[in-house]
Amino acid sequence: EERIEQLTSFVEEHGHCKIPLRHPQLGNFSSTIRQRYKEREEGKKNSLSDERMSQLVDLGFVFEAGKSPNFRSRKKMSWGERYEELLEFKEEHGHVIVPQNSGPLGTWVKGEL
Repeated sequence: EERIEQLTSFVEEHGHCKIPLRHPQLGNFSSTIRQRYKEREEGKKNSLSDERMSQLVDLGFVFEAGKSPNFRSRKKMSWGERYEELLEFKEEHGHVIVPQNSGPLGTWVKGEL
């Protein structure tokens, strides 16, 4: 909970939650969270709970830092196709908390809120 409070303060001060690795209090924590997120996306079990994911998503935590992927090469999908993609995401991950910066599905989910 202390880290969530620190992240909340960081967001209030900086207006975003893309924590640089060199940040003195949150750099190592953010790196660990990004690694756990990557493992989770690969289907590996780890300590990153759904509850913690939800807290981080609510703060706008940037799970995939660095260069933004090129999403323009993807084909335009219909609402129904995106919905099916969301159901597949839920089946794979056990939740529908799609990070906004994770690509077209994240963008679509944000637009549906």
